[in-house]
Amino acid sequence: MTVPSHVEVMKASTTFATLVALVVSFTAQDVRRVQDANLPAAVVTVTAASAEATVDGPASPATQLTMSAAAMRTKTLTVAPNRSYLLTEPISGSATRLVVALHWSTGTGENIRSASGFDAMAQASGSTIVAYPDGIAKSWNAGGCCRQNEMDDVEFLDALIAAVKGRHPTIEHVVMFGQSNGGMMAYRYWLEGEHRISAFAVQAAAISEGGDLGDFTSVPYAAHLMHWHGALDTVVPLVGRESKDLSRAVKSPYCPLFATVSMAVNAADADLDRWRIRSDDSSVTVWKGTHRIRLRILPDSGHGGEGEPWPSDRYEFPWRWFMLRT
Repeated sequence: MTVPSHVEVMKASTTFATLVALVVSFTAQDVRRVQDANLPAAVVTVTAASAEATVDGPASPATQLTMSAAAMRTKTLTVAPNRSYLLTEPISGSATRLVVALHWSTGTGENIRSASGFDAMAQASGSTIVAYPDGIAKSWNAGGCCRQNEMDDVEFLDALIAAVKGRHPTIEHVVMFGQSNGGMMAYRYWLEGEHRISAFAVQAAAISEGGDLGDFTSVPYAAHLMHWHGALDTVVPLVGRESKDLSRAVKSPYCPLFATVSMAVNAADADLDRWRIRSDDSSVTVWKGTHRIRLRILPDSGHGGEGEPWPSDRYEFPWRWFMLRT
């Protein structure tokens, strides 16, 4: 597979490319050191408007979360060939947004449903449906990782989205959330899926090369992207290549995070909007174009498994971001 270089994709100046290269290769020590770096004021802007609590800008009245407390129900549904998913939907009224939540390897749709709290957030929204599909053998065929089967999971997600749109023809936007292997599957769907996804939120994942994933040099369309990654992740390293975690049975090569973000930025014809260090030492970089790309590097975090330090709002923040972007 050939991935575009940062010069080709970003069409960036040396200063810009150096800055972004720093952002995606931070260690905890690097983050703290950069706080005192002499970066150009035109490149690094930290203003009240850029505070993360605003999720990249104030919400318009149409996109603010509403506490409508809609009556919801959760059903187990199937699509061919006998693939199952949980669907949390309003009992009455129309929905305009579908969130597809993809679980991690060894997980299930019910696991991510319980962990995320998305059902309560959907109830508060009043116009959002959440689908929690199940991967075969608790994994997704995202390319090289983490295939435990030969199933076509892109086809499965195509069928799921079509079925939910059939139940709720008022849906205007489909967004996708994925963690680890689920995030890899989200990226694969961006590359190969039939339905256009308005926004992706991915955590601790990368494009997983190999397997039956074809060659690519770009994403086929622009979409909003939020990516969170631990700088100490040895399962899916920031710099790509194979996992450094020798306990892992799967040794898939991963696309470097910088190349993935670069493809998203290029598709959105985006420019660097701001870069800053948060109070928790994580770095946040935002690009703005036809769509927004948001990268957060967590300096003291690994892959985000049980017991590892990850932000407490790892589910709430992406949800709020989905509401603002769609």
